[in-house]
Formats: sequence, structure tokens, C-alpha cells
Amino acid sequence: MISHIYTRVQAKARARQIKADSPVPISLAAALEYVAQEMGFRDWNTASARLSNTPEAHWLGGERVSGTY
Repeated sequence: MISHIYTRVQAKARARQIKADSPVPISLAAALEYVAQEMGFRDWNTASARLSNTPEAHWLGGERVSGTY
């Protein structure tokens, strides 16, 4: 299971990397299915539904913040 993929953007980037690195022609859909299986999901639709659209937060809840509101 790949643990460093948290968003759909990261999963799609991994699929594009797999497609580019493949010695035989592979469709992007097949690469997405492969990524989903790497992550432990049944298929891309399930993985896509479970993955977040929001980027990783670079702060934690409860931290002090500064700036203009």
C-alpha cells in the first residue's frame, strides 16, 4: 500500500509517471486502476471517492496563526 498519496492530484501524478515509465503502451485509465490497487482500493472509482480534493495543510489545528483577517 502506498501511504504518501493523500489527494487525487497525487494519485493522478503517480498514474502519469507509471504510464510514462511503462515499457509497453498503457492507457491512463489502466494506470489509474493500477494506482488504486497499489493503494489497496478495489478500483479507481473507489479510490477517487475516498481521496481528498484539498491539498495537504501545512499547519495543525490549534496552532497560532498571524496575519490579516
